[in-house]
Amino acid sequence: MGKKEQHKGNLRSANGQTKTKQPDAATNVRAKKRQCSTNAKHKANGSDVFSAKRPKTVNKKTNAFGWVVESGECHLSKEGTTETVRSTRSPKLQTATFKGKRNPNDNFDSDESEWSTEYEFDSQSDEEQHDAPWMHRIFRNVSDDDDDDSFDSSMVSSNDSSYPPVMNGKYVIYDLEDDAVQFDPSCSHAQIVEIPFDSGSKEVDKSTEIKQAENGEGEKKEPDDVDSEESNSTVVSVPSNAMHWEYKFYNAIDLRMSLVILKAPIYMAGHLDVQVLCGKIEMMGYWLNKSDKKTVYASGGYNAISIIPKPSTDKYSKDALEHICKKLKPHFIASDIDELVQHFNPEHGVLLLLQADMFNARGTVPLVCELLPDFNLFPTSLTLDQTSPYSTMENLLEIAVFLPEAKDVPLFRPNAAWDAVQLKPDTRLMVVGGKGSGKSTLCQYMINRHIKHFGRILLVDLDIGQPLLFLPETISASVVQEPILGVGCFANVQPHKSYLFGSLNVVSSPLLYVQIVRSLVQFCAEHPELKCIPWIINTMGYVVGFGEELTTAIVRIVQPTDLVQLQFSKHTNRSSPFNKSQNYANQLEVQRVNDFKFNILHEEVMQQPKPVQYSFYSFEVTYEPCKASFFSPRRRTIAIMAQLVKILGDTADSFADVKPHMAPVNDMQILITRDGHRPSEEMLPRTLNATLVYLCGKAENGQYHCFGAGIVRSVDCEKKNLYLLHSLPPEQLANTNVLALCNTSLPSQVYLQLSPNIEGTIPYLQNVSTSNLQAF
Repeated sequence: MGKKEQHKGNLRSANGQTKTKQPDAATNVRAKKRQCSTNAKHKANGSDVFSAKRPKTVNKKTNAFGWVVESGECHLSKEGTTETVRSTRSPKLQTATFKGKRNPNDNFDSDESEWSTEYEFDSQSDEEQHDAPWMHRIFRNVSDDDDDDSFDSSMVSSNDSSYPPVMNGKYVIYDLEDDAVQFDPSCSHAQIVEIPFDSGSKEVDKSTEIKQAENGEGEKKEPDDVDSEESNSTVVSVPSNAMHWEYKFYNAIDLRMSLVILKAPIYMAGHLDVQVLCGKIEMMGYWLNKSDKKTVYASGGYNAISIIPKPSTDKYSKDALEHICKKLKPHFIASDIDELVQHFNPEHGVLLLLQADMFNARGTVPLVCELLPDFNLFPTSLTLDQTSPYSTMENLLEIAVFLPEAKDVPLFRPNAAWDAVQLKPDTRLMVVGGKGSGKSTLCQYMINRHIKHFGRILLVDLDIGQPLLFLPETISASVVQEPILGVGCFANVQPHKSYLFGSLNVVSSPLLYVQIVRSLVQFCAEHPELKCIPWIINTMGYVVGFGEELTTAIVRIVQPTDLVQLQFSKHTNRSSPFNKSQNYANQLEVQRVNDFKFNILHEEVMQQPKPVQYSFYSFEVTYEPCKASFFSPRRRTIAIMAQLVKILGDTADSFADVKPHMAPVNDMQILITRDGHRPSEEMLPRTLNATLVYLCGKAENGQYHCFGAGIVRSVDCEKKNLYLLHSLPPEQLANTNVLALCNTSLPSQVYLQLSPNIEGTIPYLQNVSTSNLQAF
């Protein structure tokens, strides 16, 4: 057997299994997929030269700094997933991995921490990097070369004792004497030490020039291909400074955080912690002062949150800034911190610390993202724009950054006229307007604007279609004690009182709707804990036809002290399917509300004969509609999921893993509010099986208090037992005696999120028996 045949017959795969002998054509196809040829040639000095092959053995070498350097075959990182994923990129990446361990509650008030630094070759794909733990950060060359002849044989040294072969500009290793670099022996952390410019080759100078260009220094020029390859070859993380001088970012080298000097407004989408180190900022109406730290959960499909620097009257202390930066210095490039301390001017900007939120993996946000992967709720390294000038920082924190002039992105744009509305302890602010006019956004802005002053604000949400905090098909009253910086249902605010309406269409039972609104308002007015705090009332967007009579009746019942009416401009483009803008036919001023002639709701309004008296504000909608915004059904799915994931608790990976509660069907009242859906008593158990139900308690007046949502896992028709999945506390579960089957269905993602412990046919998804499958 020839050498080539023997070579093909003894090839081994990555898992050590011997591959079967393949024909030449099949071998070449497989090799082509791996971006290398079994008999590849390239031209060198006019003649054919065989491509260099990898060394068969792995050589390990310890350099002067104590880092272990491996050459030869690339190995998967120990920190990533164990699943092998082949990458089509060429050549294999060589990366430096930095790991650290930090207290999640560390606000940099303590220097106690432990650090380990590990240097290794890594052949992870992009998917594996995304799945790696949050503390594992890989600095890599962003622009990969896709040329077939990217492996340069001239880079391989003939001396086996030398440093490993360098893959076409992936990194550069310098051989320095032990006394060439001065370490601090008293420091127990990993140290990043700058190498003098005259101690290395030209590659160091070029990377320095790139760093100066990104910092905005010198002339901007377009680098040629060779320079761009060499400039990206260093493992040292160059700060991803913005192309605009209004924003400057310094990225950490071992943690997922970034220092930001902000001189102009900017928008962000993602799940992160924002902490002010110097100055003040405004986020969606909420003011963050020095040392304040808040969590942002701005999801895709909703408004990106605004971060606006504000002038501060606080006295600037450079010593305090130096003290903070001293604690942060071990995590950043030392020269960056020195530059920041020297040049930061509090009169021209604010200093922020952005951190990837170290949320609990069993929390609401990560579980909802896991169940709704197709929604792309928060940015990841796979969905971010890699051509963005902020790509390094965005990938580090997994957030998206937008400038104020960004298009095709929903941005939070407050109307300056909103600040004319001021809250007082006895304020009842009611917001009305058409669908998509921004009623919920204005309510959220007013809460954030005044929450720091009052400490507590009562949100009365009368929108049964898109409530801000709780479940659709309900109305609720919730006490808010923290700003809502993002999607409302992720704020995890439980209502003080909620009533079930049971439909998304108020016209199906307008009398019931008015009655439960009256009951909710009466509860809030009489409850002692809700005295002397401002009310903010959110309403529906039903404005045409009967909608004006319904809204006027609600105004009479609520008796607001202030009313804001949002109106679309007459010049708004109404032909777009994304902007079906509609206004009330009239402005709901005090005189018109008191003189309104009611028809269907006449008897209900007469129970509240007191005329209204309030301050009226009319604001024009100033933002443009965006196609990237989620529609109502998708937002309702997110709100439902935010409640259902609480069922999983701290241990269950799927709903099938949760132990259900059992109750006799005859002890429960089954309420079905779906239009035209009245199953017989015999079919009722089967109708309930695998459905979303609202967990309610029936009041004396016949109305239903809603405590939350649950899933009917199964129904035992023989024993007449019902098995329920829920997340209610014991006191609310004891008061639950009604299961309501409403118009909102169980999201399909609950069925499709299967447990690995399931055997046999898939429940509710497979109706073919095993015998039928065998016969088929």
